[in-house]
Amino acid sequence: MGRRHPNEGVPLYLLAPLKHEKFNLIAKETGPALYRYAYRMLGDSATAKDMVQEALMRLWEKRATVDPEKSKPWLYTTVSRLCLQRLKESKRYTLEDCFSTTNTVEQTTPDLKKIVNESLDLLTETQRAVLLLRDLEGYHYKEIAEILKITESNARLYLFRARKKIKDYLKHIEYIL
Repeated sequence: MGRRHPNEGVPLYLLAPLKHEKFNLIAKETGPALYRYAYRMLGDSATAKDMVQEALMRLWEKRATVDPEKSKPWLYTTVSRLCLQRLKESKRYTLEDCFSTTNTVEQTTPDLKKIVNESLDLLTETQRAVLLLRDLEGYHYKEIAEILKITESNARLYLFRARKKIKDYLKHIEYIL
């Protein structure tokens, strides 16, 4: 029997943890997309920036255990969890808020941004996360499932339901306008 090397079987990233330069590159490349995602989840610029900053700080703290090649999905998972936690803590919308729409007769052109945000607000946190990751950030179902810690078939189901809910809402808006 030959002697085994003491590091045999140990993942390479544990032997060479994330360095400062690589971290900066990951933050620079991923930061804007993480911000867009967090902003769409939360609807607040300052809070979205805080969530991204917190995720990047956690990555730096865990750099010895996170594979640099998997840092992007790790960051999205972290931002997703932080956003979902923030939404649950704040409970931004009540049931009344969802059904009380104020449409003024004077408004002749619909505010597209407002309509998009209102339709996103109708979704559950998970539906919103799946929709944004798929349609805004371009992730595949498998990646979405990994990021949100759900099955791939659930990711497809959440996306289907989210799109249906938005479609129904837009039909209602079209009828009002």
